[in-house]
Amino acid sequence: MRVVDIVKESITQGKFLAGQKLPSSRVLATQFGVARQTILNALHELIAQDIIYSKEKSGYFVVEKKVANHSQLQQKVPNELLFNAWAFNDIDNNIFSEHSHNIQYNFIAGTPDFDHFPFAEFRRHLAHVMNYPDKSDFSYENAQGQPQLISAINHYLHCTRSITNRSVFITNGSQEAIYMISRLLLKKGDKVIVTQLGYQHAWSAFKENGAELIKINMDEQGIDITMLVECFKKKEIKLLYLTPDNHYPTTHSLSNEQRKSIYQLASKYGVIIIEDDYDHEYHFDEQITKPMASNDQHQMIIYLSTFSKILYPGARIGFISAPTVVLEQLIKLRQTMSHKNESMTQRALALWMKDGGFSRHILRSTKRYQQKRLFTDALLQHHKKHLPQLGISYALAQSGLSIWLKLDVDCAHLAKIALKHGILIQNESDFSDEKIVSSTHLRLGFSRMSVEEQEQGINKLMTLAAAL
Repeated sequence: MRVVDIVKESITQGKFLAGQKLPSSRVLATQFGVARQTILNALHELIAQDIIYSKEKSGYFVVEKKVANHSQLQQKVPNELLFNAWAFNDIDNNIFSEHSHNIQYNFIAGTPDFDHFPFAEFRRHLAHVMNYPDKSDFSYENAQGQPQLISAINHYLHCTRSITNRSVFITNGSQEAIYMISRLLLKKGDKVIVTQLGYQHAWSAFKENGAELIKINMDEQGIDITMLVECFKKKEIKLLYLTPDNHYPTTHSLSNEQRKSIYQLASKYGVIIIEDDYDHEYHFDEQITKPMASNDQHQMIIYLSTFSKILYPGARIGFISAPTVVLEQLIKLRQTMSHKNESMTQRALALWMKDGGFSRHILRSTKRYQQKRLFTDALLQHHKKHLPQLGISYALAQSGLSIWLKLDVDCAHLAKIALKHGILIQNESDFSDEKIVSSTHLRLGFSRMSVEEQEQGINKLMTLAAAL
């Protein structure tokens, strides 16, 4: 079919609206796979038919009237020949998506217990922000984040994580932080080291920005240092992505010795470390290991964390703590993306942190989660004794809000069966972008439900597992 007829059909079908500018002749030539002169000839014919008109140095536009339904337009135009304005890039979306439809027992880890969040207390700070607004909240200022919250986070990091002399940048949760870092540092073909199982949303961000993932082993003893050395030697690695404290999803933590070894190796080979400390607040052991970023002598660690497990996921407040040179680029990217994030909730959080309510809430929550953790442990021990055929095995982590539970059944199949019975739980396959032949683990979260719901849900889950 002629180019003239295709453009006419596109206008008739509303793909080009009255007064709308057409793509340039070069773009149309590429779209139709013809010479530019052929496109120019067609455009001149359309002008002669009073279907489009040209503006000097501006281009070609659709006239302000409909095209007559000539007989030649009745012929159906194959979709692949029509100009396609919706040409999307591929998006890696092969990742677990949480849903709540018909879910009675939700074991997804990381979501806080909403029933005990001090909404009334936090609401007072939100009301204060609304009653006494800051003019900067209504402008495009502060692309880095709300200044009061940045100050509060710097103080908090110094007191609780020994992180000092670094720049803080506020993000819409840790996921945006990972995506922005990927956008700034990665290009097609760059290599990023991750563990064999890991946070799929982070992996997706790396791959969306052109990276190739290099996977290394990690178990209860930590990362396979020998394998890491070989990767550094043989491949040009750009980034190393780690969750050193309460590894996602296995809950294993790296020892101080391993952290030092990894840092020295990364320094030697010039590899940037992304330290994702997504679950730092909830430690149930007096011995708390400091983040790697607390001793970053060579300024090569980008540290990120989130308040989603303290507030609630919908609050979307996370942060990056990084060298100043990184901060400058993050601000430029933020201004390109969205100018700034919503700042009133940020200011309310800053006020809550300043008056001590934030720290009190963490202490109360830690005690509550410790009780749930011990209750879940006792419940699993009961089933381990009475259902020995399941081969229940786990190590109770000293931090975090989940248990990495091993069963002698196909856990991927169990998770599917459980979902049909109103139980939502992740299995080993949800933390890999490759097919796992035999999924042997479940990630059992214990934070969001009451102990009564936890008991009912686990009992039901174990009954289903025993029936497989």
